[in-house]
Amino acid sequence: MSENIQSLVGQLNKAEIEACAKDFWYFAQFLRTDDEERELIRPFPLNFDYLHTVFYNLENSKRNVILKSRRELVSLLSLARKLWKAKFAGSDLKGSAGMYYGGYSATDEELAKYQMARISSMNARLPDWLRSFNPLANDGQLFKSFELGGKIQGFPLKREGTHGFGFSDFTFDEASHQEAARSTYRGIAPSIGSGSIEIISTPNGKEGIGRFFFEIWDGYGDKYKDYKRSKIHWSDNPEHDAAWYKRVTDDLQAWEVQQQYELSFIGMSGMPVFPEFDRNVHVSKTPIVVMGKRTMYIMWDFGYHHPAVSFWQRNTKDQWVGLREFSGEDIDFNTFSTQALEFAEAFYERETTPEIHFIDPAGCQIYHQLGQSGAASDYLTIKGSYDNPSIWSRKRFDGSDTQVRFGLQQVGTRDNEAPRIKEVRQLLKLRADGLPGLIIDPSMEYFIDGMGGGYCYDDAKRGDLSEEPSKNSYSHLQDTFQYGVSGFNRMHRTDYNGPNGEKRELAKKRIGNTKYRIGR
Repeated sequence: MSENIQSLVGQLNKAEIEACAKDFWYFAQFLRTDDEERELIRPFPLNFDYLHTVFYNLENSKRNVILKSRRELVSLLSLARKLWKAKFAGSDLKGSAGMYYGGYSATDEELAKYQMARISSMNARLPDWLRSFNPLANDGQLFKSFELGGKIQGFPLKREGTHGFGFSDFTFDEASHQEAARSTYRGIAPSIGSGSIEIISTPNGKEGIGRFFFEIWDGYGDKYKDYKRSKIHWSDNPEHDAAWYKRVTDDLQAWEVQQQYELSFIGMSGMPVFPEFDRNVHVSKTPIVVMGKRTMYIMWDFGYHHPAVSFWQRNTKDQWVGLREFSGEDIDFNTFSTQALEFAEAFYERETTPEIHFIDPAGCQIYHQLGQSGAASDYLTIKGSYDNPSIWSRKRFDGSDTQVRFGLQQVGTRDNEAPRIKEVRQLLKLRADGLPGLIIDPSMEYFIDGMGGGYCYDDAKRGDLSEEPSKNSYSHLQDTFQYGVSGFNRMHRTDYNGPNGEKRELAKKRIGNTKYRIGR
């Protein structure tokens, strides 16, 4: 090769290197990566829109949390980005950093070594002119460094993690499965300064190991309000179609499918209480609008320090329509109910909407015994007194002006869980008109997750109606609806416990002042 040609090639390579340093996606066209699913080497996917969105967020936000389905290449994107940053750090090329130290955590040592090896493999497969620019000086199993100073280090977070300093960015990969994720985060977050934190995971329930990732994703009040949230569903990947989905989920249990591919935080310890529940049937595809002046059924569970309330109406097709949910944690009922009613005011006109409030059995029982402590005492403090608690009152639930047009119905409900569950189960079945007995607004995510399996029987129990479900974080909202359905059926004298399980309509009982109607 002549000197002129060598000079020209050198100039072209220099221009290419400068373009790579400036633009990750230009650099990415030269990457060859392991396709784990197809067991082959392939070019890095440049045309996946969702990967471009994730990359943009990583570059423009210092705090990112990504909720993803399995096999969506988000982890690969994070590794490729670290390779790009480390390779050009210290080069003085436009777009490069003066120094770079990237941290990457995995669930255990084997996986951490595997992911770090993917970085080495991507670098080794670069074209000669690009690979030889700033080559790897140290290619250890958990530590990589380039001649110009860029570094990447992997950490297994099985039980203990790093509390190191000086990271330019740090990635928690599959954070919901890392035992030491929370303690590592506490050690890194205060010291990372202007660096960035990326937290990536499929869901793994809302308790136990998965709790840390759920808190970050949920925001946990204002604690993690600075995080940019991205949700990557399997259908966002243009290579994943219905046939692929069926193939990868065929051998999984329903709850595993929901967690790994449908981005659900359900965490089941055993058999679901409502296996009949189907998101495609029972959850509305679009938000549900409050239905004018139709009665609002407000269903309460006092729950010791974990109260809950759900809001329902009945439509013209005689279906229960779930509208909103509201839960409390480590809160007394007085404070919670005030917040819940303020929440209610925000989505419907309480002054002109009939309300019926269903109260859990313990609260009703203590109330009728004139107890002065616990849930009943809290309830009395908020609602004001009733002349007759078994009929309509002209006072609002919050005890405000007696001139308010509508009152509420205090209704005792079944304190035997098995019949309540049976009544709800009837509503999940398709009726003669092809419709289920209930439809739920998609905003009721926690209620839906409970229906989908979070509300379950213990592993040791068979799940027949004689057993009680586990009392977990999902059970409080499930209880609200059970109380409401049971109370409504008793108001209307609807009995679901006929000799053959059939629905029996008994004589309707006149309830209080007939001036106020139960529904429309």
